[in-house]
Amino acid sequence: DDIKRFSKSVRASLQTLLNTINNFVDYARIETGKLEAENDLFNLNEEVDNAVELLKPLAQSKNNELEIINNNHSQILVYSDPVKFRQILINIIANAIRFTNNGKVKVTYENLQKSKDLYEIRTSVEDTGRGIPPDKMESIFNPFVSLKGGEKTNYGSGLGLTICNEFVHMLKGEINIESTIGVGTKFTIKIPYNYNYDRVHLPLVKI
Repeated sequence: DDIKRFSKSVRASLQTLLNTINNFVDYARIETGKLEAENDLFNLNEEVDNAVELLKPLAQSKNNELEIINNNHSQILVYSDPVKFRQILINIIANAIRFTNNGKVKVTYENLQKSKDLYEIRTSVEDTGRGIPPDKMESIFNPFVSLKGGEKTNYGSGLGLTICNEFVHMLKGEINIESTIGVGTKFTIKIPYNYNYDRVHLPLVKI
């Protein structure tokens, strides 16, 4: 049991370190204008599953339940930037886990058809954590803003939400926050894209 707990702790720490390094690299590229959207077809279900699986050790280290709710009943393949979508998802989920102890983090997602060729990837990440103070809501996406409220924490670079916000706007989307102190926080990300599935031959995918 001790070895299992140690292994989970090591995996969680390595994932935190890797994500922190990625955030610094992405932030530097954003600041120098060397980062652009690169759209491609990708499997929405697989991207969400992979992101959640990656963060399970971190959730377990905080005694949190990590749940996926798949409301994706339409087209599974989406046309957007898979790398940036993955980074958005990882940062938002990791942020929810870091500020939640002995609670729950729920990831809900779907691909909505808004009109004939217009679709929207809608993802929400809801936690039962401490909530965001009202005086922090205006600056939540600024770099290096602290949410720890005096409590010492070694998690994160202070760039995760900044990068999420930059990537979401780069993909012409929007990100919204609802939060109540002592109850939890919910991030909702909406990423639109245009694609005509009738014009391409789509491979069979599993739901």
